[in-house]
Parts: sequence; structure tokens; C-alpha cells
Amino acid sequence: MRHSPRSQGIANEKKEEPKRRPIKEISLEIKVPPDLRFLKRLNRTREKEYEEWLIKKKIIERIHGKKTLIIGVRAKDGVALISDQKYIRGGESDFESKIKVLDIKRGVQILSAAAGYVGATDDFTEIFIEAVKENVGMGAINSLTSVKFLAEDILDEATKRYVVRLGEPPIEFIFGGLSGLEKGEARLYNVGPPGYGEKIHSYGAIGHGSSYSRTLDRYLLRRDRLSKLSIKEAASRAAACIYWIREEVDDYVGGEPQVLAMKDGCPKTFEIKIERSKVKKFCKGMKFSLEKFPI
Repeated sequence: MRHSPRSQGIANEKKEEPKRRPIKEISLEIKVPPDLRFLKRLNRTREKEYEEWLIKKKIIERIHGKKTLIIGVRAKDGVALISDQKYIRGGESDFESKIKVLDIKRGVQILSAAAGYVGATDDFTEIFIEAVKENVGMGAINSLTSVKFLAEDILDEATKRYVVRLGEPPIEFIFGGLSGLEKGEARLYNVGPPGYGEKIHSYGAIGHGSSYSRTLDRYLLRRDRLSKLSIKEAASRAAACIYWIREEVDDYVGGEPQVLAMKDGCPKTFEIKIERSKVKKFCKGMKFSLEKFPI
């Protein structure tokens, strides 16, 4: 049976697939603003330097370490510094006191703690202690505010030396004492990498674990609660925070919490012994609450 030319043409038309437009033609073009294109060109010129910085940063962190958690609190009757005791030196873990007590004159003390790259913090602390002693001895310093100014200058110089080599500021610092050194209100100051210090009104934290502690301490160490707590009660809550982070979050934070405090009007520091069993029970209760009501 022969098909007519018309019927054969219709059959051929059915067999032919419709032409598809290339994907390239139908895709939307994303227009990048000229400023962003210029910024990308600038960044491409610094890619090598950025990659070298990343490599250097990883090497330094691995070798020297900068792992710690130091918390400062202001309670109703004074101040306290609470710290973990884990160091990483030369790639090896070690445990030692991080809060230092400085005898600036007979019967008058200042407490301090630094977080950051271990070698840099060691040198900074030594220079700070020597500078404070010398200036107090000469009568050039007679208030905690003046000590803050001195700490800012020393930290600024240390930052200038190490920030280019390390790729980031190497030191954070908290110190405390009486406002008039021999008398007055007990205060804590947090001195940051740019060489700028500010008074801690209720709570402050520095170090590797500080981002975790801020989350917990929004509930444990709120300003409205701290103003009603004694130094020991506030310090116990901060120690619980360190225990929690050590056990549940970050094993770079370690060791038993060290607690040193100073009361208003008393220029000498004293140690607070934390009852470990009570703190562990408190942490267990927090963990139970979180497991019972998961996010």
C-alpha cells in the first residue's frame, strides 16, 4: 500500500522533536554591581597574601595554642576572677594557675589574668607587673584608672609587634583591684587588643571559650542577679559555667576552676574554694533540663 505525499509528510512531522532552546539562552543573567566587581578585582590581587596568612594562622594555633576561658564578675560586695587552668605549650597540654596576684605595695594587691597566645601573654604579664610596681613605687600611679592607662599602652605595643606576624591580636586582659588601690570600690577592667580598656559592670569573659560562656551566662550571671549575689555565689555560678563548657562543649578548656576575689574596701585578694560536688550537681541539673526540653 502506497502512502500519499501528504500523509507521509504528516507522519514525518510527528516524528520530528520540537527544537529546544539552549539552556544558556533561557538562563537569567545575574548582574553584579560595578563596586562589587571592583572589590573582587582588588581581592584577587591579595589572594596569595591571604592564603599565606591562613597557613601561618593554622601553624601558629597548632604549635602555640590560645585556649582558655577567664570570667570576671562584679557581685554586690566585690569582684572575682574565675579561670580554667589548661595551657597548651609546644603542642603539649599542661595545667597551671592563670590568675596572677601582684603585690604593688605592702598590704595592697592587684589580680590579673591574660588570654591569648601563650608566649605573648607570658611576656605581657611580666612587663605589666614590673611596670606597675615601678610606677607605684615612684608615686606616679595612685589609682586603678591609672593602672588601666598603663595596661592599655603596654598592650598596644605588644599588639603592634605580633598582629602582623600572627594575623590577629595576640592578647586579651582582665585585671582588678580597688579604685584607689588602698581603698574604695573593687573594680575589674577588660583591656582589649587595640589598647582600649573598659570597666566590667557585671560580667566579662575572654579567651577561646568566651563565646560559649556568654550564652550560658545570659541566664546564670545576668546583671540584675549579680547585683544581689555575694562574691562566693557569683563565683560559684561562673565556675559552673567553666565546668559545663569543659565537660560538654570544648575540651580546650580544662582543669579545676581557679577563683580569686577582692571585697570592696579591702586591698588584699583571697581565694574562694569551689565545692565541686555542688557545682557538678548544678551542671547535671542544667543538662537534664536541656535534654528534657530540646530545641
